[in-house]
Amino acid sequence: MDQDYATVRCLITEQELAEQLVASFEGGYLPEKFFYWTPLSVKAWLDLCTDGAYRNYIRSLSLIERCASRWFRSHLEPAGEIVLVSLGSGQGDKDLVLLNALREMGRSAHYMAVDTSQSLLEIALNRAIANGFPARGVKADLGADATWGVLESEARGVRRIFCLLGNTIGAFGPESLIRSLSATARAGDLVLVDGEIIRDQTMSGYDNPLNRRFAFAPLAAAGINEQDGTVVFHLSRSEELTGVWRLSKYFEPTRDVTLSIGGVHLAMRAGSRLQMSCSLKFEPAALGNTIRTALFEIEETATSDDGGFEMLLVRRCERTRGAF
Repeated sequence: MDQDYATVRCLITEQELAEQLVASFEGGYLPEKFFYWTPLSVKAWLDLCTDGAYRNYIRSLSLIERCASRWFRSHLEPAGEIVLVSLGSGQGDKDLVLLNALREMGRSAHYMAVDTSQSLLEIALNRAIANGFPARGVKADLGADATWGVLESEARGVRRIFCLLGNTIGAFGPESLIRSLSATARAGDLVLVDGEIIRDQTMSGYDNPLNRRFAFAPLAAAGINEQDGTVVFHLSRSEELTGVWRLSKYFEPTRDVTLSIGGVHLAMRAGSRLQMSCSLKFEPAALGNTIRTALFEIEETATSDDGGFEMLLVRRCERTRGAF
C-alpha cells in the first residue's frame, strides 16, 4: 500500500500528559516519558544522538547495522508481509535500518511506531514514508495496559517484529515490559531487544555536560535554570533483580525555586529532591536471563565492539515457561 502520509492513533492526549506532568512534579518523581516530551527535551535528545559522544546510541545503532540483515535472513521466510512494531520508537532512525534490511530480502515491510512523544513520532513516521514504507503511529504510554491491548489486536495473521532498542527495557523496567510483551506477541513473532552492559565506564557515560543538558531539559521547560540546582547521578546494584544495576538521578535545588507548568506554579525548597526515572544496566547474561523467564526463546546474541551493549533476537514460543 502506497501512501504519502501516516495516521496516528492517539491513546494519550497532550492535555492528559500535561496533567500527568503536573502530578509528577507534585509527587516528587519525574517519569521517563517526560524526558522526550517538551520541545526542549526533544531538541536535547536529538542533539545527544547526533553529537557522537553518546556512546549508547552509537553502540545500539552499530549492532543493528552489523547483525539485523544477517539475522533476518536466518530466521525469517524470504517473502511476505511483515510489520515492524517499534516500542519507544523515538526518531526512528534505527527502525529505518531494519525496514531497509527487510526490503532488501524481499519482505513487504510495514512500520508501526509507538511513542509518547508527538514530535518524535512525527520524525519517525515521516522518515519511513519518505523512504517508501507504509507507516502508522500509536501515541501511547508503554506503562499503560490499554496500549498493549491495542497492540495485541494489530496485524492479526501477519508476522511481526517488535523492537525494544536503545536500552528501552532498562528505562521502563524489564519485569513489567517483558510481561506485557509476552502477553501481546503471538507465537512466531520476533523481538529485537538490547541493553547496556554495566562496566567501569558506565557512570562517565551519563555524568557529563551533554547528558546533563538532556537530563535537565524537562526542568528548563518548567522555568528552572542550571544556577538553581544540579542533577545528581548515582549507581547502585538492584536489590530486586539479579545481575542488574540502577543508574538513578535526581534534581536538588541549591535555592528555593518555583516551577511553572501550564500556568501551575510549584515551589521547591533548597535541599529538597525531585527524583527522576532511573536507567537499568545489566551484567553479562543478565539481559538474556530476564528474557528467558517469559515465553521467549533466544535465537541470536551479539555484543558491541567495546563490550558496552548487548542485542538479542528472540522468538515468542508456544510452550509454557516460568513467568514473573
